[in-house]
Amino acid sequence: MAYAMQNPARMIRFAEKNLGVAMLCLLIASSALAKNDDEVICRFVVMNSPGLDLNKSERSLICSDPKIEAWSNVTDSQAVFSMKTFLKLRGYHHPTFTKDGERIVVTLGELSKVTRLEIEGAPDEFHSEKLRRIKGETLSPKLLDGIEERLFARLNRLGYACPKQKIQADPNTGEVLVQMTPGRKQTVSRIDSENVADFDVAALRRYDAFRIGDTFHGDWLRVTENRVITQGVLQNTHFSVTCTDDGVELLQKNTAGPPRTLTFGLGVNTERGPSARASWKHLRLGDLGSSFEVAASASYRLQEVALKPKWYFLPYPARFHFSPLLSIKREFEESYERYNAQLQFTPGTTLDTENLGFTFLFGPIIQALRTVVGKGPKQSDFMSLNVSARLESHDHEFYRTSPRTGFAVDLSAFLTQQDLLSNVSAQLVRLYADTLINLGGYEPPFAVLGFRGSLATTFVAPTAEGRVPSNFRHFLGGSMDLRGFARISLPDTTGALTSAFFSTELRFPDLLPWNLQPIAFGDAGAMGRHSATLERDLFVSPGFGLRWESPIGIFRSTLARGFVLPGPNDPRAGWRVYFSYGEEF
Repeated sequence: MAYAMQNPARMIRFAEKNLGVAMLCLLIASSALAKNDDEVICRFVVMNSPGLDLNKSERSLICSDPKIEAWSNVTDSQAVFSMKTFLKLRGYHHPTFTKDGERIVVTLGELSKVTRLEIEGAPDEFHSEKLRRIKGETLSPKLLDGIEERLFARLNRLGYACPKQKIQADPNTGEVLVQMTPGRKQTVSRIDSENVADFDVAALRRYDAFRIGDTFHGDWLRVTENRVITQGVLQNTHFSVTCTDDGVELLQKNTAGPPRTLTFGLGVNTERGPSARASWKHLRLGDLGSSFEVAASASYRLQEVALKPKWYFLPYPARFHFSPLLSIKREFEESYERYNAQLQFTPGTTLDTENLGFTFLFGPIIQALRTVVGKGPKQSDFMSLNVSARLESHDHEFYRTSPRTGFAVDLSAFLTQQDLLSNVSAQLVRLYADTLINLGGYEPPFAVLGFRGSLATTFVAPTAEGRVPSNFRHFLGGSMDLRGFARISLPDTTGALTSAFFSTELRFPDLLPWNLQPIAFGDAGAMGRHSATLERDLFVSPGFGLRWESPIGIFRSTLARGFVLPGPNDPRAGWRVYFSYGEEF
C-alpha cells in the first residue's frame, strides 16, 4: 500500500482494481444506515423507524383520503389517535408525539415484549410450561388473541368443552395474566346436523371420529370435518358446541356445494418427473351419499385410468360399503415394465373408538398382468384375495399435513391359489408402521422424532419361485424407504421375495425462520431372494434435508449417502439428491 501511494501510476491501477470492492462497501454501509433513517408518513416523522409497513386503510386514516368523504379531512388529533392505535398493534405502547411546525415527530419508545406468562385456575394436566413462542414475543393484540386461542384449544383437547378465560397484559412490565375457569370435563351427549337437499344428513355419522358418550375432544371434531370435506360429501362442514348439564350437544352446520366436481392437480418429483392427475366425481348419489369417480394420472413412471364407485346401501349410520375398482395402468421402472388390468369388488367398513380409527377391506381381485421387462412370466392371469387393515390414532390423522405425534399401522395380504384362476400359488404379506413423537411435548413442537418400518414377504414353493409375477416381488430404494439408493433398485432388477427396512428421522419444525425445517435421518434395510429369509447384505443410508411447509403444500429435499455393508466398493452405493412436493415422512 505504501509503495502504491509513492507511485502515482501504480496508485491509479490500484484504485481501478478495487473500485468495485469500494462501491460494494459503500452500498452496504448506506443500506445499513438507511435502516435507521427516519420514516416520513405524510404529516408524521417517525424517528428511527423500523419500517412500520402501514396498509392503505391505515394511511388513509392518518393522511386523509380525498376519495373517501369520511376520511377526506382528518385532523391532527384524529391522526394522532389513529397512529397510537396502529403502533399498539405493532407492540409500541409508549410512543411520544411532538409538534415541529407542520410535522408531528413520533418517538416510538421501546418495543414491548412478553416477559412472563402466569395462568391461574388451570387444571393439573394443563402443563403451561410446555407452551412455547410466548415469552420474548412482541406484546400486541394479535399475540394475545393467539394465546387465548391456543389455551382454549389445549383445554378442549383435555375434555373441557366450554372453558372461560380472561386475559390481561401489562405493557410496562411485559407480564401476561390469564384467569382460567375450565369448568368440568364433559362427554358428547347429542349430535344434530343441518339438513342438506337430497341427502340424509344422518349418513354423516359414518365419518365421526368420536361416539356419543366419549369424552369431548376438540381436535376430533376437526378430524370429522376433514373426513367429510376430503371425501367430497360436502363442500364444507363445521361443528358448533353447546354445553349442558347432561353433556356437550353438537350441531353440524353444512354447506352442500355442487354434487359433481372436476379436479386437476400438477406436481414434480425427481424420481418420477412431472406428474398430473384429473378426476371427475359424482357425489351424494342417493340419500346415503354413495359416489362414483373417474380418475386419470400420468407421470414418466406411471400412467393409470380408474373407475372408483363407492356404494353405501345399508341403513344409516352403517359404515359398511362396497368399493369396486376397475383400473388399467402401465408402470415403468428401471427394474421392470408392466401393464396391469385389475378388477376388484371389495367390501369394507370403518370403526372409530375414542382415540383410534380402524379401516378394513376384504374381497377378491382379478388381474391380468403383462410383464415386458423384469423377472417372472411375461403373462400372468390370477385372482387373489385381498385383505387390508389400517389402525391409525386420531392425533396422527389430525396432524397429517404437519406431522408431530401419533401412529399408524397397515397390514395387507394378497393370497392366490393356482387351482383358482391363477398361474401360481403365492401369498404376499406386508406390515408397515410409522410413529411420531413430539419430544418434550412442547406446543408448538421444537423437535419431532419419527420412526417407520416395513416387513414384507411372498410365501411360495421353492419350485415355483421363477413363476412369481413382478407385482409379487419386493424392491427397496428411493424416497419411500432407503433414500441413499436409486428408486426401486435393490437388490437388483430381479427383485426379492422378502424385504425389510427401518427409518428414523429427526425434524426441527420451529428452529429456522420462514417455516424452514431441517431434517436428519438414517435408513437401513435388508432383502432376501427366498420367502421369509434375509440375506447378509445390509443397506444403510444416512442423510439430511430440508422441509418447507408452504401455503400451497409441503416441499422436501434430501441428500443421502448409500452404503452396502460389508461390501466397501459395491456399485449400488453412492450419493442421492431428492426433491419432492406433497410427500411426508
